[in-house]
Amino acid sequence: MNNAKAKFILRSYRSNGEDANDPAFREALEQAEHDPALNAWLREEQEMDDSIRSKLNDTPVPEDLLDDILATQSITVSRSFWRQGRTWMAMAALVMALFGGYFMISPHQPQPAVSFQTFPEMAAAFASHDFELDMEAANTHQAKEWAQSKLISRDIPVSDRLRQMGDNRGVGCKYFDWEGEDVLLLCFFLEDGSQVHYFVMDIQNLPDVPETGHELPQWAKYGEWTTASWADSERAYVVASKSDRENMVSLL
Repeated sequence: MNNAKAKFILRSYRSNGEDANDPAFREALEQAEHDPALNAWLREEQEMDDSIRSKLNDTPVPEDLLDDILATQSITVSRSFWRQGRTWMAMAALVMALFGGYFMISPHQPQPAVSFQTFPEMAAAFASHDFELDMEAANTHQAKEWAQSKLISRDIPVSDRLRQMGDNRGVGCKYFDWEGEDVLLLCFFLEDGSQVHYFVMDIQNLPDVPETGHELPQWAKYGEWTTASWADSERAYVVASKSDRENMVSLL
């Protein structure tokens, strides 16, 4: 099962735990347990469901709502739209009251599941969880050779400082699926033992890469992770680290 299918199933999973023992969700839940990005997505979905449920529970239902709905059943087709307007406006007002709160409490506008804008967020979420490496390269050259065999048909850019870190302390290598798209991850290790995660994927899989200006790093902060993202004509890149922006500049 890939993440796209797991998400399709888990969108109907109730956050109150009533579906925890339902066999229909078992495989998708197991996938979420072992995939950090999918696990983070599921938690966000459940938090959103809880927020909507709370908002709906706090919204009173008008006493005459049922009468208004039933009254529309006897309206003939020839009845004037404007004469029907009072009933429909009442129903529309209720819908806005029920769901308007959702849009106000939503932390951000929905983004495509796979996009240039959500790439850094996914990278930070992935880096926040434990994961198994596919290979531990002895040096940067070996890691880049492995990368070319997996995803990249040409050499990928690595800064001098990252190359030196890889040559001195090795490079962790990971290849994983994000919403059906392939992502490559190289893990470098700083002098203090902390990690720098370098994510790479094909630009053709990201529908929202701007035509210009994507060559310059875009900075963002997700919890304790700082990310820098950019793209060239073929690839999109994200560097994620717990270092501050000032220290990360030398990593790019």
